[in-house]
Amino acid sequence: MWRFLLLFGLLMPAAAVAAAGPLLNLAVDSTGAAHVRAVLELPARPAVVHAVLTDYAHWPLLFPRGLRIVAISQEKDGVETDVYVPRRFLPGEFHLVTRTRETVPGILETSLIGGDFLRYRRTWILTPGLTNDETRAELEMDIQLKQWIPGWLFTFVLKHELLEHFGRLQAEVARHLAETP
Repeated sequence: MWRFLLLFGLLMPAAAVAAAGPLLNLAVDSTGAAHVRAVLELPARPAVVHAVLTDYAHWPLLFPRGLRIVAISQEKDGVETDVYVPRRFLPGEFHLVTRTRETVPGILETSLIGGDFLRYRRTWILTPGLTNDETRAELEMDIQLKQWIPGWLFTFVLKHELLEHFGRLQAEVARHLAETP
């Protein structure tokens, strides 16, 4: 019994630390579309998080290995980005062309224009956190590739990529905060 209590006591702090990360809910439906909902607590005001998320030229810093930006253009109805995302287990890249716009302050909506996706919609909702120096960042995203991939593999890869993205976003927010007076 004492061994169990010792093991339990040693594992509980690690579990508590692991639970402090982003809340992530990811499901793939019968059509192969992934539906993502996530909540992150970031250590900066919403304006800082917004600045990092809309610094399109530096997006490769926010995403796992090899994101290539081909073009960024400011249009009257938003910012169009043309990017290539490396495939995780196959050679080549996915092509993704999107438009991002701020519909109301604190809400960034990204929609599909073209590329290797049937569906791509991403919304960031940025609100003040518990203090003025924190942001609650909520992500809602729907993704469906034109190419079929088994649901379990899509879930595994997407979850891994999102968790890495969230870690990189957290680091960039902290770096931006340190560099900005």
